[in-house]
Amino acid sequence: MLLKIEKRKLALSLIFFITIFLGFFLKANSPLAWISEKLERLELIFYDLRVKSQKNFLPSKDIILIPIDEESIKKLGLFPWKRSLHARVIKNLKKTKVIAFDIGFITPSESKEDKILIQSINQSKNVILVTLALREEAGRLKILYPFSDLLKSKADTGFALYPYDLDGVVRRSYFLEKFENKKLKSFPLSILTKYQPQIKIPLYPQKDFLINYSSLNFNKIAYYKILKGDFPENSVKNKIALIYSKIDIPDYFFTPINRKTPGGEITAHALNTLLQEKYIYRMPFIKNYLINFFLIILAYFILLRFSLLSSWMLILAEILFFSFISFKLFLTQRIWINISQGIFLLVIFSLITALYESLRLKKIFSQFIPKSMLEKIIISSDKLELGGEQIEASILFSDIKSFVSLAEKINPLELMNFINQFHGITAKIAQKYQGTILDYQGDAQMIVFGAPLKNPQHAKLAVLAAWEIQEELKKIKETHDEERKLNFEIGIGIATGKIAYGLVGSKNYKQYAALGDSTNIASRLQNLAKELKAYLVINENTYKKVKELIEAELIPNIKIKGKEEALNVYKVIGIRKHRL
Repeated sequence: MLLKIEKRKLALSLIFFITIFLGFFLKANSPLAWISEKLERLELIFYDLRVKSQKNFLPSKDIILIPIDEESIKKLGLFPWKRSLHARVIKNLKKTKVIAFDIGFITPSESKEDKILIQSINQSKNVILVTLALREEAGRLKILYPFSDLLKSKADTGFALYPYDLDGVVRRSYFLEKFENKKLKSFPLSILTKYQPQIKIPLYPQKDFLINYSSLNFNKIAYYKILKGDFPENSVKNKIALIYSKIDIPDYFFTPINRKTPGGEITAHALNTLLQEKYIYRMPFIKNYLINFFLIILAYFILLRFSLLSSWMLILAEILFFSFISFKLFLTQRIWINISQGIFLLVIFSLITALYESLRLKKIFSQFIPKSMLEKIIISSDKLELGGEQIEASILFSDIKSFVSLAEKINPLELMNFINQFHGITAKIAQKYQGTILDYQGDAQMIVFGAPLKNPQHAKLAVLAAWEIQEELKKIKETHDEERKLNFEIGIGIATGKIAYGLVGSKNYKQYAALGDSTNIASRLQNLAKELKAYLVINENTYKKVKELIEAELIPNIKIKGKEEALNVYKVIGIRKHRL
C-alpha cells in the first residue's frame, strides 16, 4: 500500500515538473510561441475586462477636449476649414495653458491663411502641433512633419503613433522614438512637458507605456462654440485644450473601452495617464512564472490530499480566487498579472493528473468491475463514504464442491494456482456480463449484478454468467492430468431482490458490500446446489425475470437455514436461445 502511495506521489511530482517546464516556454521566441500567442490574445481580453471595470479612475479636469464634430460641421461647413478659423480658436483659448492640435497641417494652404495661423501661434507661444508618424512594413518610421513654415514657428511638436497589439487594439503609447538619429517626443509627452516642464516621468527609460483608459468621459466643448466664444472662459483657464477630429473615419481605433475611439481621444487618455501618474505595471514574465509555480505547487498538494472530484472543485476555487485577486490588484494597485497563463497551466496540470488518475483507477477497479462501467464510476470516485443505497440486484454465490477432498490430492501451491486459474476465468465472465466481484473466500466468490450501476436486466446477466462459468469449467477439467482424478464440480446460487449496496467498514478501511435477505438466500442456495446435485439454483424472484430464458425444474417448499418460511426454488437445467 505504501509503495502504491509513493508511486502516485512520484507520478504527480513528474506531472508537476512537466507543467512547470511547460510554463517556462510560454513566451515569444520559444518552441511554444504559438501557444503563447493564443494565451496572449486571451489575456488581452481579460485585461480589457479589468480596464472596463475601473470606476474610480476619473478623467483629469485639466484636460478639455474640443472635438470637430458633426454639429461643428453643420455650423461651419465641410472640413477642412480655412486656417484662419484655427487662428481665431487659438485667440479665444488665450487663458489655456496648452493648446494641442491633433490635426495634421502637413501641406500649405492659401498663403494668407497660413500666415494668420502662424502669427496666432507665435503670439500664444503655447501651441503644440501633431507630427504624423506611420510604421512602414520594414519597421521604419515615416514622419510627416507640419509644413516647413509652420514647423519654423514657435509651436512645439510631438509624433502621434499608437502601436497595435496582436488583436489590433490600441493599449499603449510611446514616450520617445528614434528617427534619423534623433529622439522624438510623443504627442502626449510633448503636451505634458509643455504643461508641466519640471515633471519627471518615473517610467523612463522605457520606450512605451500602457494607456490607463478611463471609462468616464472627459469634459468637452464643441469646436464651433470655441470659435464663436460661446463658452465660459474660466472653464478652460490654465488647462490643456486638445483639438481633434471626430469625423475622419481613418482616425478611429479599437481600444479596450470602445471599438470606435477617435485618435484624439486616445491622446487624451494617454495624456491623462501621464498627468495623473496612474501607470499600469505589467508584471514581467519571470515574476508571473513564479506566481504560476506557486499555483501549481498548491494544486499539487491539493491532489495529494484530496480525492479527484474534490481536487477539481478546490482547483476551480483556486482559479477563481487567483482571478479575483488579479482583478483586485489591477483595480487597486494597477498591477497587471497574467491570468491566462496561470489558468492554462492549472488546467493542463489538472487534465494530465485526471488522465493519470483515470488510468490508475481503471487498472485498480478493472479487477473488480467491468471496464464498460468504469468511466461512470470514476467520475463519482469522490463519493467513497461509508453507507450506500437500497437497490434491486441479483447476487451470485459460487463454490467448488468437495474442495476439501480436492485439497488432499494436490499440494498447496498447485491448489492455489488452480484456484487462481478458476477465479481468473470467472472474473473475465463477470466483467463480460457487467457483474461486480465483491468477495473471494478461498474457492468461493460473491458477484453482484445490477450494482453499483443499475441495470434492469441484472437477473438475466447473472444467469447467463453462471451458465458460461459452467461451460468454461469443463475446459479447465480437460487441461488437468486425468491420473490425478480432479473430478470437481461447482455449485452456484442466485437470488434476486432488494439489497443495501455501498461501503462498509471503518474510516480508514472500507470495502463494497451487498447486504440483505437476498444475499443470505443466494449463499444458502449455493449450499443447496451441493445437496441437490445441481449446478445452478435460483430463487423465485430470479425465475420470474428469466423464465423465458431458461429451462428449470421447480423444487417447492424447501427449508433454508435461517428462514422460517419454506421457499420455492428452481434448478436450472438449460439455457434457451436468447437475445438480451
